[in-house]
Amino acid sequence: MTVTGTKLVELRNPLPDGIQRPPLLVFIPDDLRTSAEDSFGVATFEDLQVGDVYQQVVSELLGRLPTGLQNPVQEIVGRLVDKAWSYAESKAIARFLLTIEVNEFDPAVVGAALFEVGLVPDFELLTDPVKVIQRLDRNRDCVSTLTWSPKSERLRVLELELANRAFRNKLANFLVEVGLEDPCQWTRRIVLDRNLWEF
Repeated sequence: MTVTGTKLVELRNPLPDGIQRPPLLVFIPDDLRTSAEDSFGVATFEDLQVGDVYQQVVSELLGRLPTGLQNPVQEIVGRLVDKAWSYAESKAIARFLLTIEVNEFDPAVVGAALFEVGLVPDFELLTDPVKVIQRLDRNRDCVSTLTWSPKSERLRVLELELANRAFRNKLANFLVEVGLEDPCQWTRRIVLDRNLWEF
């Protein structure tokens, strides 16, 4: 449930007859700015530290994976964390795992859900269990080149050394159109648009 700042202050205050209300737990975004901000700051509410709650969510979601997916998905998550992939913070990994679960643990969704961690969707990621990490590493290297190279979008695509010229040109045109600043954005577009699945 969401409430306005005014309603929040009202819910915090005692009832009209002076009786204290039961404890109230409120989640307030860091960047929230309202005129009543001082009325629900740390001066009048207790600030609770929840730590890295996403890491706890990740652990729980990993435990809920079906037997056939536990090893490959744990390998993927472990590899992203071990290699300190910039877009694999615990919140993104939790979203990756939730995407798999919401889609009924379909193996193709494991690769498709890579957009949540800023990687190109790979519907065939789990096709050959021996090559999962190799495919993941190649994906990460390509996205790194596309994201952090100082060259233009078209020259970044050339750096990938793709053999098929027509495919290379299509990819370059797509990336020029969407921009490469945030891989989580353009990889999401790929997974959501069936016409882009060739990428």
